Amino acid sequence: MEHYLQLAQQNQAKAHEIISTLNIIEAWNSIGAEINLIGSLKIGLLMKHLDIDFHVYTEIVDISQSFYAVSLIAQHPGVQSVKYSNLLNEED
Repeated sequence: MEHYLQLAQQNQAKAHEIISTLNIIEAWNSIGAEINLIGSLKIGLLMKHLDIDFHVYTEIVDISQSFYAVSLIAQHPGVQSVKYSNLLNEED
């Protein structure tokens, strides 16, 4: 059990380092968005699926503003690709 907790802590530390290095929160805040960490990282169980999940809220959905925020993140040399899916018409 101790091994799993240690792995989760290492993964969390790395994830928070990535968030900080890429200035993810600041990028979204720059367009007036509210950004909330969700998922396994938030609850401390980042183990197998090494993903970082956020909910991002804006008063008006403006794709060009969202792309601006993503462009700030994508400028970091460690970012190799960005994938876009328009899911505005989805229920969730």
